[in-house]
Amino acid sequence: VIYTLARDGSITSLNPAFEAITGWPAAEWLGKDFAGLLHPDDLPLARRGLEESLRGDPERYTLRVRCRSGEYRIGEFTVRALREGEGISGWFGIVRAITKRVQAEEALKAQEADFRRLFEEVPIGIFRSTADGRPILANPALIRMLGYDSLEDVLSRDIEKDGYHSDTPRSDFLEEVGRAGEVRGYESKWLRKDGTVLHVRENARAVRNVEGKVIEYEGTVEDVTEMVEAQDRLHQALEELQSLFRAMP
Repeated sequence: VIYTLARDGSITSLNPAFEAITGWPAAEWLGKDFAGLLHPDDLPLARRGLEESLRGDPERYTLRVRCRSGEYRIGEFTVRALREGEGISGWFGIVRAITKRVQAEEALKAQEADFRRLFEEVPIGIFRSTADGRPILANPALIRMLGYDSLEDVLSRDIEKDGYHSDTPRSDFLEEVGRAGEVRGYESKWLRKDGTVLHVRENARAVRNVEGKVIEYEGTVEDVTEMVEAQDRLHQALEELQSLFRAMP
């Protein structure tokens, strides 16, 4: 929409896009105060924008415009003062309809907030690391699993050197993920900060650049230490029972 205002704020011209966007006939608003087209809560910002434009630079701000249907659409306003000699005769402005853009941005922010909440509260570890074994990202659950106090401590970790138990070296993981580009339910032994063993079940995939070279690994990790230890105790108890059974006269 392209428009002009008189010095008192009344509308002096409107282009055809005004009617197409708002549904109002342009003639119905000529000579009327522009404030009637705006959301009441936005009027202070609109008036401040007009006053600030008197300094010479065009001002840009976002306001809600009332349509004929009663709904409000969001517009990005750019306004410049019209000078007549040494005085101001009014204002020239352009409005871009940005309702869909604003709605998309708000939806994106909501999705980002949902993802952040999931990332921080999910009880399963989430990670991303470089191809050579340097952590890039870890969520709070994974930080706790590894026995660290902060993300910064985890990022200083060398996965290749200190991340895996010798029974299940990182080379085994790389070999597995190299076959299909991902692993699902892959079990291995990691090392906590204090050197104790952490049994994990991992879902991960390789991230490649446009040339097809692996640049990162990302995935999720589940702590299955208690389950593995319980299975070990069960196996030991069964072996002891079988041994006792065979020894009985």
